[in-house]
Amino acid sequence: MTDSRTVTEPTAFRLPRAALLGGFLGFFVSGGVAALYGPSAPAFRRLFEVSEFTSGLPASVHPLAALVGVLGWAAATRRGVSARLLAAGAGVLAIGAVALAAAPSMALVLATAVLVGVGFGVLSNGMNSVYPRDTGPRTPTVVVCMHGVFGVGAVTLPLVLSLVGHRVAFLVVGMLALLAIVPMAATATPPAAAIDLRGSPTPRRHVLAFSLVFGTYVAVEAATATWLATYVEFRGWDQGAAARWTSGFWLAITGGRFLFALVLHRIRPGRLVQIVLPLAAVALGLASVPRLAPYALVAAGLFFAPVFPTAMVWLPRALPDAQGATTAAILAAIIGASLSPFLVGLVGSLIGLAAIPVALALLALLAAVVARTVGTRLGHG
Repeated sequence: MTDSRTVTEPTAFRLPRAALLGGFLGFFVSGGVAALYGPSAPAFRRLFEVSEFTSGLPASVHPLAALVGVLGWAAATRRGVSARLLAAGAGVLAIGAVALAAAPSMALVLATAVLVGVGFGVLSNGMNSVYPRDTGPRTPTVVVCMHGVFGVGAVTLPLVLSLVGHRVAFLVVGMLALLAIVPMAATATPPAAAIDLRGSPTPRRHVLAFSLVFGTYVAVEAATATWLATYVEFRGWDQGAAARWTSGFWLAITGGRFLFALVLHRIRPGRLVQIVLPLAAVALGLASVPRLAPYALVAAGLFFAPVFPTAMVWLPRALPDAQGATTAAILAAIIGASLSPFLVGLVGSLIGLAAIPVALALLALLAAVVARTVGTRLGHG
């Protein structure tokens, strides 16, 4: 059942190619910098003679600062600020990354990680608010590929760090973010949809419903990534193999996004989300079979691949006039990613590690039910 508002005619909005180039650079940099803190921790510990706990603090500072950037984007756009704020976000991230690369103390590493996190948050909310609103027929394909590039960055930058050290890796992030500023400055503000003023604004329950799609999906992805290695070891693989299977999970998500991009022009975004989430639930359930465990978990990663970027395209198509819907979705995703590893770990502690795939499958099934309910009520984009 849908609301009574009438969208009189969708307003065409096309992004120039330069803006799309900025988006690909932005997603690559965002994925890369988010993946650098863990591999950098041993270098921080060695260079600055700090404890293991302190060396890992940048990984906690970054997402907290990102929340500031997410909310900052939302506040600025409510005041009519142009989407060129994306360029400012890239600039803040660039300054922070270059400063972190040169930081002579752990205190300055933490301070510069705040700048990186704020820029990351602005880009995260901004890119997911602007690029999916392009009304071109290939938009779902482009957006999924952008998110695929995020994964490429997450794989590539730690490799750079392993070869030349954390300072060069963060410097590369800064330079690429600087390159993104000019094409991002070409990004225009998406126009508002033409809404029949006799109707009412988008009900908050519709925004909440879409937020639940993102929150439940990211919850199962984050919990799977967190507990995959532990569960695979429990089923008899050694520590090295468990780490490799975890890498395989992320590679399945990254490669799967490019794979699904080939079919996105033939299927509506909401439909695809509703198809792959039940398949992910089945794969996670099959991980209960010891011999199938790692293969099933990697297969789940493949089915996870298109969900987040495709849902980002689905959201503005289903709720074209909703204010702050993307911000709400990203905040729900952050909450889901924060809570689910703890909850699934609690299940494993209370019932046993053998219950982890069942808990993950139930989470995926919940996400599938939420997506199906939203699609029935609000359409499939």
